[in-house]
Amino acid sequence: MPYLFVFLCILAAAILLYINQSNRRKSKRLLKIRQRWGMPKIGYTNFTRLGSYLAVNTEEGYQQLSNQTKADIDFDEVFCCIDRTNTPVGQQYLYDLLSKPGNDAAKLALLEQQTTYFSENTTTREETQLILSALENNDAAYISSLLEADLPLRPSWYKLVIVSVVGIGVLLVLSIFFPFFLILAFLPLFFNVFLHYWNKNNTARFFRSIPQLHVLMEVTRGLCAKELPFNNEEALQSLARLKTFKRKSSFITFGGSEGQDELSKVFSYLLEYLKAFLLVEFIAFYAVADELRKRKEDILTIFRYTGNIDTVISVASLRAGSMETCAPSVLPVSRELKATGLCHPLIPGCTPNDIQVDGKSVLITGSNMSGKTTFLRTVAINIVLAQTIHTCFAASFQAPFFRLFSSIRIDDNLQDGRSYYFQEVEVMHSLIKEAVPGPQSFFILDEVFKGTNTLERIAAASAILSYLNKYNNLVFVSTHDIELSSMLSNDYELYHFSETVIDEQLHFDHKLKPGQLTTRNAIKLLEISGYPKEIIDEATGISSKLRIQL
Repeated sequence: MPYLFVFLCILAAAILLYINQSNRRKSKRLLKIRQRWGMPKIGYTNFTRLGSYLAVNTEEGYQQLSNQTKADIDFDEVFCCIDRTNTPVGQQYLYDLLSKPGNDAAKLALLEQQTTYFSENTTTREETQLILSALENNDAAYISSLLEADLPLRPSWYKLVIVSVVGIGVLLVLSIFFPFFLILAFLPLFFNVFLHYWNKNNTARFFRSIPQLHVLMEVTRGLCAKELPFNNEEALQSLARLKTFKRKSSFITFGGSEGQDELSKVFSYLLEYLKAFLLVEFIAFYAVADELRKRKEDILTIFRYTGNIDTVISVASLRAGSMETCAPSVLPVSRELKATGLCHPLIPGCTPNDIQVDGKSVLITGSNMSGKTTFLRTVAINIVLAQTIHTCFAASFQAPFFRLFSSIRIDDNLQDGRSYYFQEVEVMHSLIKEAVPGPQSFFILDEVFKGTNTLERIAAASAILSYLNKYNNLVFVSTHDIELSSMLSNDYELYHFSETVIDEQLHFDHKLKPGQLTTRNAIKLLEISGYPKEIIDEATGISSKLRIQL
């Protein structure tokens, strides 16, 4: 009786210790969640894995941003700025979402409703984040690799493996009565051990993904158990169908014995050799691979369900941050765009600008460093954000749904022997192909054909800008060629950025102003930089003559 009492006391103490440690871990995670709320992430982002879900997600959408446009608007840097996700799964889902601006007003309205829910229900949101925290491990980024097409197939000699396993069983049974058969059993045993460790090369690629898929399943189950404004029917059905996968994969050891005590290591080694003798992992591995092929849609379903919830919480966190944001309004198909307090998210203390477009495209002139290109990027970024996460960096933002195309950052390609101008020609041609009736397009161009001579540049730019402006398309273009202002004034509203010279220093206010630019600063900048007066005077004289000729 005293022994039973001591045992119960020890058991009770162990349970209390476990509960205490569990509560302490939960408190630490909750504190971390609260400290990170509304704050940008700090640390390295693995963009190689980040785009893996984008690569396998074959859902058709309104548009997928081109690599050119992503480079033009510094897409990866913008992503890092707005990403507040809790898990690699949510991070990959958000990256895919931002890469595909949509045109579904109902979907955006639902996202707005879900974001508001998490913003207003702090306790539920934190409980949801605690569930998601189980999936914080960086290895969760490899779950999407299970959706790829190159899963291994059973080898043609697979049936011989089954014969080998059965043969070992028969020989071991016979050895009870005839010990000689135990010696014969060693040959297939050695073969099985070799095959077991050869197969480890196959399981190694799933070292990260399959264990984290198990975690994803548990996290999804936890999320489905909560009353959240998300439809969980398909996720629950997929979880039910994935039970077979979970059972089969439990026979495979992913990883080593690191972190185990000595007794546990001994047990692990014995279990490993038993699995080797009977080829348990080898047989289970191909059963799991077959199951993965059958259950890809179910894995996608729970991936999207969990990733979507994490993304919505991320949007709520972004809005809770220090940068001013707004929920945009969707306009019907029209040549309109209205924004106030428009800002670039990557520029601290960015000067806000207003723009109102109604019927005409926009041509922006301005001095060097005045803010033309930054403004173009600002507009493009906010169009993408409006059509993906229904959030803009502005006081207000109104626009119809656009397909976005751009030509801002172009580099010559020395390896292919292509000049800067030839690269411009190719990029511009790709934009021209998109100037078609139907879906409304938004074209953003910076300095059209700056890689060629002035006369032909102005002529080609005028013709191309007129062509892109057809149908319901809108064009925002910046240029140093003031001559384009008069040539395109019927189709383009004129705006400019300017500067002032104070104490031999250029000062920029970075404010967008209506009308045509009337000043130039290139030669003035040479003078301020200390160029010889002889050069300045000659350059000024030549500039005056060229203006008269043009």
